[in-house]
Amino acid sequence: MRVTLLAAIASSLLWGAHASAQSVPEGTVKEGPTLVAPPATTGVFDMADEQSTTGEPSRGKTKGEPKLHQPGPVPPGAAAPTPPPPMPWFADDKGSKSASGPSGVLLYGDVFWMRPRRTAPFVFHTTPTAGFGEDYDTTEFHFGFRAGGGYLTSDGLLLAATYTHFEHQVADDSEGVGSFTYVGPGLLHGSTADSLRGTWNFRYRTVDIHGGVVLSPTDHVDLILTGGARIAWIDQAYETFLTNGGIGAVELHDLTLGGAGPRFGSEGRIYLLPWLALYGQGAVSLIFADLRNDSELNVSGPNETSRFVLRYDRHHLIPALELAVGAEVSLFKGRVLLGGGYEYHYWFNLANSVDNGGNIIPSDLSLEGVFVRATLLW
Repeated sequence: MRVTLLAAIASSLLWGAHASAQSVPEGTVKEGPTLVAPPATTGVFDMADEQSTTGEPSRGKTKGEPKLHQPGPVPPGAAAPTPPPPMPWFADDKGSKSASGPSGVLLYGDVFWMRPRRTAPFVFHTTPTAGFGEDYDTTEFHFGFRAGGGYLTSDGLLLAATYTHFEHQVADDSEGVGSFTYVGPGLLHGSTADSLRGTWNFRYRTVDIHGGVVLSPTDHVDLILTGGARIAWIDQAYETFLTNGGIGAVELHDLTLGGAGPRFGSEGRIYLLPWLALYGQGAVSLIFADLRNDSELNVSGPNETSRFVLRYDRHHLIPALELAVGAEVSLFKGRVLLGGGYEYHYWFNLANSVDNGGNIIPSDLSLEGVFVRATLLW
């Protein structure tokens, strides 16, 4: 038995050396009485596990143990398999990720510090005289708030509603030697006086209802496209006190807008870090509005008192533009967002009024300021 095993091993080794030197393909038979290629499936260790010619198991191994196989040689002309190269850090792996993301109830709120401004002079203007002359169109910053909620699905569909509230009162006093010319809204527009005092009460309320979709074209960019409707109520109340010689005049002028229309916008975020993003927003609205002017003027003099009333209503299209930029910090895997920035609103023809000749006094209205924001998703 042992002689037979050693003879088989020697025959296999001699055949391998001779085949390598003569370049004889494996599995062929070379002419001659001694060198015959063994079967391709038979190796040295396989032969050790085969039974002997007497039917007994070979020595050195227990029957039933797994055979030991050595890796075979690579066929001539074939390259050894190599693992795929690693993906570079900048490669987009979106295709291997699920399109789903965080979903749930969405709540958000802003606190902003803004001021309204008319494109026309605010309430009154002074005709420059010796040592005196100013333009009284300065407004101050006041606080307002914005709150909303909605629902975000796992595949990026969004439905939300937002309420914005802002109130502001501006009061300017002007006393001194000079000739004042009133250029604000109402029946006193164009009147001259030696003393002027005015106030402007501004109240701004909007409700936005919109739906949209959240898109993530890359790992570092998110886009939100929205469309919906805006409902607006904007009230402006002007009160002007004017004296000229022995005559005094007081005018109350109310400018009221109420209406609704479509609103479309988009938001974008660029992630500088997984938890830090730059934020930008833009939106446009077209409000089909009922614009109403109400003026009441009382003039009192040494001998008489007069009262004038003007009411002017019209339907009007009011375009509005909104812009905002800022930064946001993401916490708890995007469930909490904290941010802030600068925002600007521009309403065309919102501050138009009518003078005592029935002429339109054109004026746009803008709001600008800073805001802080918190968003919660669960």
